[in-house]
Amino acid sequence: MLQVNGKNFLVMAKAMMAVGAAVGFMGCGGGGSSGGGGGSTTAPITSGGGNTGVVGPISGLAVNPGASQLELYSAGTAGTNEQFQLVIDGYDAQGNAKDLTRDVTYAISDDTVVQIDANGLLTAQAPGQATVDITFPGSSLATSIDVNVVASPANMTAPVFTALELLPKARTLYEVDMAAGVDQLQQTVIVGTDSNGRLWDLTRSNGVETMDYADPSLQPLPVSTAGQLDPNGLFRGIQDATDVLLVTKTTSGLVAGSHFHLGVGQSKPVSPGALFNGGPLTGSANPIDQAVLQVLQLNGISPAPLSTDGEFVRRAYADSIGRLPTPAETEAFLANPDRDALVDALVASPAFDAHMGKFFGEHFQMQDLAFDSWVASELAAGSTAQKIFTDLITQTGPGAAIFDTEHATAAEQVEEIVHVGSGYTIECDRCHDHPVASMADDPHALQTQRYQLDAFFVTDLDETIPLDRNANRTGNNGNRIEPGFPFDANVAVTTTLADDVATRRAEFAQIFTTSDIFFRGLSHRLFGSTVQTLMNPNQVLKATLDSVKNKPLLDALTATFKSQNASIKDFMTTVFKSKAYQLSSNYADTLNDELVVRHLVNRHHAEAMETLVANVTGSMPAQAAFFRDSFGFPLTRAAINERSTAVNMSQSLILMNSPVVHAGLTDPAGTVATLAADVAAANITQADAVNAIFKAGLSREADATDMQAANDLIGQAGSMEEGLQDVAAAVLSSIEAAAK
Repeated sequence: MLQVNGKNFLVMAKAMMAVGAAVGFMGCGGGGSSGGGGGSTTAPITSGGGNTGVVGPISGLAVNPGASQLELYSAGTAGTNEQFQLVIDGYDAQGNAKDLTRDVTYAISDDTVVQIDANGLLTAQAPGQATVDITFPGSSLATSIDVNVVASPANMTAPVFTALELLPKARTLYEVDMAAGVDQLQQTVIVGTDSNGRLWDLTRSNGVETMDYADPSLQPLPVSTAGQLDPNGLFRGIQDATDVLLVTKTTSGLVAGSHFHLGVGQSKPVSPGALFNGGPLTGSANPIDQAVLQVLQLNGISPAPLSTDGEFVRRAYADSIGRLPTPAETEAFLANPDRDALVDALVASPAFDAHMGKFFGEHFQMQDLAFDSWVASELAAGSTAQKIFTDLITQTGPGAAIFDTEHATAAEQVEEIVHVGSGYTIECDRCHDHPVASMADDPHALQTQRYQLDAFFVTDLDETIPLDRNANRTGNNGNRIEPGFPFDANVAVTTTLADDVATRRAEFAQIFTTSDIFFRGLSHRLFGSTVQTLMNPNQVLKATLDSVKNKPLLDALTATFKSQNASIKDFMTTVFKSKAYQLSSNYADTLNDELVVRHLVNRHHAEAMETLVANVTGSMPAQAAFFRDSFGFPLTRAAINERSTAVNMSQSLILMNSPVVHAGLTDPAGTVATLAADVAAANITQADAVNAIFKAGLSREADATDMQAANDLIGQAGSMEEGLQDVAAAVLSSIEAAAK
């Protein structure tokens, strides 16, 4: 069952009919942003070790970290390791531990070298060596640790950490008793080990997540309400009979955790491998899954589970052929839910070719739909994206003739080719240097670079003289600019303006369609149209590329598309078969969506919404142009991003009570009327009728809660037919029906 932010489909009450559907498409995923300290971690607690209960008489002391000597940098070197938090444990005869950090007494052999406060925080003063003696008042128990203070290097560089620990790794805070108003403190310390073996205290610089470990099946775990951790690493246990998981991460991908049990009981160390669960991505040979898994593991964030078969079949049909499955197609798949086989069949179908033809027709801003048909025929014949782009660049074949008619000038043609194929916008460079974008991924794009591209396309060689802002060709001192490929300085261009235009265009086609910017830009455009965008596909800038949170995935898309020689069919098959594409949207945490931790919920395109109505009512919505316009259908194709999936109130109102849909719901020969008649004739049960509506709209049967809500609606209606109309309207108006 599709859930959005933890809320299920159950929106079938009258309140939903009146209000809920008006916001039925709201909250459909969005881009999200990855934030520090966010994320989700599930960590099954491993057995062995830790505390077993109440601590008896203290019989020994121990210092965390367990090093015999700490090395600190001298004071005054901001950003270096000049402080270190100690955690002092007292142990009983059975090995049960209690934090005594604030109960022991500290003595320094030389306080001009290092000092320590009552909270166990060491602060380096000057180069030298000193010993910290630690005693437990009222006993003979004592321990010590040596501290070596050195001057910081002249050219201090950021440490590279090879290991991370959150200490103590496990602890039972047995004194916690909420009813009696008793809490218990526990000092923690985050220790990073650098490549030289030096220990660093990261307690005050590294974020820590505290999560209630009440139900390990929850993903992500909820923020703890049983304990609190202050910025100095001091944990306060508040609610007994609970478990708290503490997790810390570095930007380089190291993860460490601790398990605290509050109240009498047992804590257990957390295995480092248990802090991350790769879920459905684990073991996949798909390069997309491997890239996503790599990034999630580095961040200690487990992915969402796989989508249900009902979610998948709707998503796969909508993304591959532009419509939802018919009830019969849904039944066939649910009876034999072979996802790979379904993907193969959809991608091999003429409907896939037609859908991709429309995709490229819209992105190339082609109003003549014959262009869509040409792309579809090319795909059906096995042509790759390289072949399609090459034909357009070299003015070969019927598709190029249509393209040249609508984009008549060389300047327009190169802009369209570069924009669709790479995501770079070069229109602004016609008359001035671009202050932000760059063809070579550096901060500044020169106008002359753009005219190097025009030089491949023009027949009038004077069109390679740059324009000024008044449209006069005065740039480059009035001199023509020779062909060049500014995206990659290593590409050798052999043609010149002295060559005929066909030769120049042929060289550009060969260079552009084998370039990394082509493989990166077009693979990301295709991936973004079905899974999610990692950046703005229509405005690739250096800043855009720098902002990508999942760079390994972008690299994997590029490499995969390149290895497949830009085969759209092969690439989309790889996408659809990836577990990353098949992840569920049911994931409460939205902080890490940019890492592809789940499948983002987006509203279906207008054509899919048409088939939704047809599936549920038995007929396409009336006034098709009005319906499509309301759901963001590109009417003019005047811009590369004219197709819209934006949410508006009209969409919900249309699905709830507009004559456009109402006519189908109330059609005496329609699906709802037929179901009602079958119930009346005892051919099917009321539950069968409800399930038929659910399968038609949601590709699943109603669960128990849904069925109860549907029965309530039917019971409150004047007749079986009116009740089923209400159920069908509620299904049509739900987030689940509208989303993929």
